[in-house]
Amino acid sequence: MSAAGVSQFSQKKIRSESGFTLIEVLVALTIFAFGLLALAGMQITSLKGNSRAQSTTAKVAIADAVIEEFLTMDGDDERLISLNPVDNADEAPFEYDWPNANGLFVDGAGNLTAAVVVTPDPDDADGNPLDGLTEIVVTVTNELPPAVTKRTLKRRF
Repeated sequence: MSAAGVSQFSQKKIRSESGFTLIEVLVALTIFAFGLLALAGMQITSLKGNSRAQSTTAKVAIADAVIEEFLTMDGDDERLISLNPVDNADEAPFEYDWPNANGLFVDGAGNLTAAVVVTPDPDDADGNPLDGLTEIVVTVTNELPPAVTKRTLKRRF
């Protein structure tokens, strides 16, 4: 093979080799980077949603526990008839914080505060008193919305 033949052979080989140009590689990396950014954004949204769900679950559990505590009381329990009133000793409803004004710390949900409102002989939808019943409303909050409110009636007699 002559020198001219070798030169011709190497030129054909170079032209026939396939591959990616630098521009194609840069475009592909840019598209890949945008995809990774989108995945990172979805991950952050997922973590926030998970945190909110965990917080809401803890609030529901605390509200259920407080309601259960009241439902297990005897019908003549003083706390179903009268509590320390907020403004006037003769007026209902009565309010208090459960278990105390500082709230309750729950891992993954933070500091939860349960406000309990007890109303002896509440009115029905038509304004008629429900004698012998006590309405118990529990609202649990923390720094994440939403607040959870549970409501029940307890027969006193």
